[in-house]
Amino acid sequence: VVSLPISRLAMPRRPWEGPQAYVDRVCASLPQATAEQAGEIRDIAALFIRLRYAPPDESTTHLLRQMKQRIARLSLPKP
Repeated sequence: VVSLPISRLAMPRRPWEGPQAYVDRVCASLPQATAEQAGEIRDIAALFIRLRYAPPDESTTHLLRQMKQRIARLSLPKP
């Protein structure tokens, strides 16, 4: 299971929220996040959405590895 380390922000995903709406809400609620951090969160979410909802192809393994690496490097502000 791959997940963003945003669970520590005490912002659970609402049952009706899709992944893009959730990421938008998280980014909007982090005023201390830099534009770079918010951009990285959005980029990771875009990778997740593609991996989750698009049919697998020859780039799937590479994209999954890239997403995991970016998640590992992600530094979020403390709540």
